[in-house]
Amino acid sequence: EGGWALQQLWLFIVAPLAGGVIGGALDKYFGDNA
Repeated sequence: EGGWALQQLWLFIVAPLAGGVIGGALDKYFGDNA
């Protein structure tokens, strides 16, 4: 029963981090090539 809460917490933490990393990489890529 604790697995669901852990999964929700994982998504809550990892999704923004992954989005930030991907967003930063894209911003750097497009910024360098603009």
